[in-house]
Amino acid sequence: MFSTSITLSQFLAAKHKNSHIGNVNVIQSGSGESKAICHIPYMHPFSYDSETPTNAYGQYEGLAAVLLAMDHLNTGNGTIVPELDKINERCPLQFSTETFDTREEPRLAIEKVIAWTDRSKFNGEGE
Repeated sequence: MFSTSITLSQFLAAKHKNSHIGNVNVIQSGSGESKAICHIPYMHPFSYDSETPTNAYGQYEGLAAVLLAMDHLNTGNGTIVPELDKINERCPLQFSTETFDTREEPRLAIEKVIAWTDRSKFNGEGE
């Protein structure tokens, strides 16, 4: 289960040429393979500080739901939402996610949102 998320994560971890169209990242590998990826980060307080885990808000269940939804989008699985059946054959867009523990600190969440939305790295100005 979630094999598309693992494969996509491995593809994203490698150094590739990146560009973007709106909120979609277009990533091209050295072999010429390209993928259009919509990245949807998941931010939630997984701990009250860096050492005390919590699930007071159902964040782990929420994360499981996000991963399942992305897997169904990436594989065209219409088991739960019939409209998604074979969507991967009609739409080349793939979905990815990553998690971030906000530790219930608004400053951490804001800093992460700024880092995620900074497009300078896609314009050759950053990393």
